[in-house]
This record gives sequence, C-alpha cells and structure tokens, in this order.
Amino acid sequence: MVSKRFPNSRLLALIFIVCCNIICFTLILGCFDKNPINSDNSLKDTDKLNEAGFPLALGNRWVYSAETEITFIYSDTTFTRREDSEVIWEITAKEQVLGEEAFRVETTQHFLNRPDSSMTLLTWFAAEGDTLRAIASGPGAGRFWVAFQLHKISGSNQDEPDDWPVNVLIFPLEVGKEWAYWRPDPTFWDNKVVEAIDNVSVPAGNFEAFRIAYNLTADKVEYKSNQWFTSVGIVKATENVEDDQGSTIDEKLTKTIGKSTMSLVSYQIKK
Repeated sequence: MVSKRFPNSRLLALIFIVCCNIICFTLILGCFDKNPINSDNSLKDTDKLNEAGFPLALGNRWVYSAETEITFIYSDTTFTRREDSEVIWEITAKEQVLGEEAFRVETTQHFLNRPDSSMTLLTWFAAEGDTLRAIASGPGAGRFWVAFQLHKISGSNQDEPDDWPVNVLIFPLEVGKEWAYWRPDPTFWDNKVVEAIDNVSVPAGNFEAFRIAYNLTADKVEYKSNQWFTSVGIVKATENVEDDQGSTIDEKLTKTIGKSTMSLVSYQIKK
C-alpha cells in the first residue's frame, strides 16, 4: 500500500510545484507591464495620452535619430550642408526652479559627422492641472536644430534659467483644438493646433499619435513645426525654416532654408 501511494504523492507534489511556478511566473509578468502608461492594452495610444498625460518621471529616457539639411543661397551660388545626429532626452531630477517644482530634462545632441561636437541643453517641465508647461530653459537653445523641438526656443545667453513659460500640451487633446503656445499675441505668435491623428512608423515602433502643428511668421522668417505625441512621449518631429533676412556679415547671403526630421529610436518609461 505504501509503495502504491508514494508515486501518487510524488505526482501530487509535482503538480503542486508546477501550479505554483505558473502562478509566480504570471505574477512576475504582471510586474513587467509592456505598457508602462496604462495596463489596459485595448486603449489607443491617443486615449492613453489623454488619460495619463505626458510621461514625466525620473529616469525616463528617449533616444532619437535626427537629420538636418541647411541650404545657404547666395547671390552667385548655393551651398547645402547635411548633418546627422543622435538626440538623447532624459529626465534627471525633480527640483525647484524659479519658485516652481519641476522635472529637469537634459537634452544632448551628438553630431555623428563632427568629432567632439556634442551639446547639452536644460529645460524644466511641470504638469499644472491639465497643462504641460515648459517653465524654463537654459541658455543656447537656439543652437539646436530639431533638438529644441522638445523645448521652448530661448534666445537668452544668460547662465541662469530663462523664465518664459510656454504651454506644450493642454489636455484633453482632440483634433481641432488650439491654444496659445507663447504670448497670446495674434500679431506675432501663432497658436499650437492639433491637426490630425496619424499612424506613425519610426524605428521604435508603430504608434497612433496626435499631430500638433506650430507655425511662426516674423519679419522675413517663416517657421513650421510638426510634433507627433503619443502615450510614450514625442515619437516624431519635423521643422522647416525659411529665413529671407540675408546676413549683415556676408551681404551675398540672401536666404537660408532649413529642414529637419527627428524620429524615436528607443525609449525607457517608468510607471
């Protein structure tokens, strides 16, 4: 009798161990959610963005590939310069800046065709109610082609953060919605506009994203920008700049045309 019951006991024990392993494995998988923004994978990316807001958390990191083409038109010739770069966007701290608690974002741009040519820019973001705001930028933002798509444009060269808040996003996002990005002055600044919902394919994957446009015309400069926002942040950005001002340094330079594209390669988002 003992010899007959012993195999059955071993079998029951084996079944129990297997069941426990399955349960533990299931629980472990649940801890590593493939969707860090919202566990309901049936929701669209745009719905997740509206529900959770822009992913602000320490350690969040985005890596982009950027392509820039600048054409200089002179009175007697035309010259085009192309640059490829890697743009890394990382949330490195939560701190007080200009009297507000904000997330510090470091943007580093590595130019692939120029040795020792990386640049880093600081910007501070805060979620205030239904608005994502860039409350301050560090100096030199205007040096960044495409990289400052992720920031407000600052013309300041001062060492301290530049206090000029801008409204990056105002939730809930929907096609046709618009808001004042900088100063609400219709004679100079245009609004940000949610133009459409697009299916965007980038190296990091396929996303459903809000396409948000920002256009600026000032003097003889025309600036057009598109950003695609989804539940994991910005997945793509493009900008086109036409400057007909010429140059006081080189009188032969009559026009500058810049075209840039930035695409998400990889990202790390914490809950």
